[in-house]
Amino acid sequence: MNIGNMVYQFKLKFNSIDSQIKKDFRLTEIDEFINDAITQFCLNLFDFRQDYISGFENNTKMIEAFSTLSYQFPDQPILVPTLLEEGTYRVKYSECEQTPWFITKVQANCSKGAYPVKKIDCKYKTLDTLNDRFSMPSYEWKRCPFRISNSAAGKSIYIYTETDFTISGVYVAYIKQPAVVFSGGYNHINGVYTTLTPPVDCDIDEKFHSEIVNIAVDTARKTLNK
Repeated sequence: MNIGNMVYQFKLKFNSIDSQIKKDFRLTEIDEFINDAITQFCLNLFDFRQDYISGFENNTKMIEAFSTLSYQFPDQPILVPTLLEEGTYRVKYSECEQTPWFITKVQANCSKGAYPVKKIDCKYKTLDTLNDRFSMPSYEWKRCPFRISNSAAGKSIYIYTETDFTISGVYVAYIKQPAVVFSGGYNHINGVYTTLTPPVDCDIDEKFHSEIVNIAVDTARKTLNK
């Protein structure tokens, strides 16, 4: 359903909670409740896996719900990493086609001398395990650790090779930031949407829109202590 339908459903469901109280929310408020509900829906559903091996595809509902937000090759082209220093490469979030919300998988094209290029699945590592001899970078054993951090360059993926091999390209799979829904007709606090901006619909799979509206209604009810 489009944002207009979601707002209509919100009003119907909220007013059915208590027929004695008919709260007339402004569009700005309803949009905020729905946007908050979208975030809650995603965070409640997403199964964060630190090893980044199986991505987010752990059950059918997750696959369906995030299908419209998922980016991977070829929709997300291979990124050329920046060599910061010997053995450390960086790929900035801002280089991706969309703004990543959750990184689900990282792979790298790795080379060593005259050996063929290997596409290695990168694993997230904590600082204290980066130099562990059983998990440190290795072309032979196809180990390529990475970390996620923020800096003056913005949020980035840092990949480590310990100079055992070089990286020519990085595949990043991720769940993009959900669209901020907007009913239109007012200047949004985010400074991006204005009175001239057309309505912006929810970009999560439509079959979950009713569930999102239910979360929004529940949040509104708790806000008013009903």
